[in-house]
Amino acid sequence: NTELIVYGQTVPDAKLSIQGVPKKLNPDGTFSARFLLPDGIQNIPVKAISNDDVDEITITPVVSKETK
Repeated sequence: NTELIVYGQTVPDAKLSIQGVPKKLNPDGTFSARFLLPDGIQNIPVKAISNDDVDEITITPVVSKETK
């Protein structure tokens, strides 16, 4: 079994989602999430939106796993 840990930081009052699922930020704006990593290519979009809905950024790590 393989796990992937995604972590990062944004402004503390931003709204964050990972793969479309809302994620609670720590008080300092940091976050982390663990995922099981099956074989194949995985796209993991991470989106942060400012509290006033003015600024938005999406970063999409792409991970590939092949087990032989």
